Amino acid sequence: MYQYPHTIENKFGEKLVFVDRIKEPDGDKLITEGFVKPNAGPPTHVHWKQEESLTVISGKMGTQVPGEEPVYYGSGQTATFKRGTWHKFWNAGEDELHIKGWIKPANNVEYFWKVFTKH
Repeated sequence: MYQYPHTIENKFGEKLVFVDRIKEPDGDKLITEGFVKPNAGPPTHVHWKQEESLTVISGKMGTQVPGEEPVYYGSGQTATFKRGTWHKFWNAGEDELHIKGWIKPANNVEYFWKVFTKH
């Protein structure tokens, strides 16, 4: 288990902060914060058991579900991906993208994000 906050930088141009883990009756919610370099972001991926939500604090975020057109979000807008939905997101702007979000239930998702950490 991690001490919070816990920060990692991954090979996809992201700095991820695991801010806190909140116990809720239907599963823990992992609170996250991210900083993404221009034109960077994780590849298309899926969370089989978790929902993920990302809110833009500053910058422009692009998202895409395979087979669908990209969708773009600005400050204050939120994208939520239901469990089992393949998706990707990226910094679609010229400045650093700052996002806050959550993933629920947290399960062991921190371990999987750690796999993508720079060594």
